[in-house]
Amino acid sequence: WVQSLLRNKLSIRPVQNITGMHWETVRFLHKELMTSALKQRADKHQEDKYQPKYLAVDEFAIHKGHTYATCVMDLARGDILWVGKGRTIKDFLKFFEAFSGSDYLSEVKAVAMDMNASYNKLVHRFLPQAEIDSILRQSVSVSDSIPCSVPAEADPSHRKTARHPFR
Repeated sequence: WVQSLLRNKLSIRPVQNITGMHWETVRFLHKELMTSALKQRADKHQEDKYQPKYLAVDEFAIHKGHTYATCVMDLARGDILWVGKGRTIKDFLKFFEAFSGSDYLSEVKAVAMDMNASYNKLVHRFLPQAEIDSILRQSVSVSDSIPCSVPAEADPSHRKTARHPFR
């Protein structure tokens, strides 16, 4: 019952208020639910032999701008592929290390990112076949939008994004 509340997008505090359960207990159940969902999603990708074609890289502030993280998203499916602490090239290198030894990223055609970040050096090194797209980056942000679809063509004028439903 508690997990069904969490599945319906209620956060931990409202579920705690409804059920009377301790916050840590609800948080534990929420974490269990998310871990299970992520594993199911990863298993499905592996079963389908899915390989992303369009990626977006964005860094964002945590704790009022004193700590940062970097996120890599699959634009076609809207999945977050990787999140790493920090925003340096050394931090972003961990993304490529996580997929080293596999051909998971071999089909990537384009990567959207800020041009002020020096991530493009790593993209050129590890994904030489991929085009770096800074125009698309203007309309895709981890905190601002959720991707709806990306066409087979790498033409930014065909890409669509939906505004985040809570903004």
